Amino acid sequence: MDSNRFTGELAGFTPDESSVFAALKDNTFGKSLRLEQERIGYAWLLDPLV
Repeated sequence: MDSNRFTGELAGFTPDESSVFAALKDNTFGKSLRLEQERIGYAWLLDPLV
């Protein structure tokens, strides 16, 4: 599983987001812990995109 981990850098994060991302990469909160994104329904996105 470790071979599938993203270990690169990401741009556009706030300082707080960068700190959490670094902690996740460093296993600060636990081994191979990951952060899940919220599910946003497709219909909810249509109005702002159209």
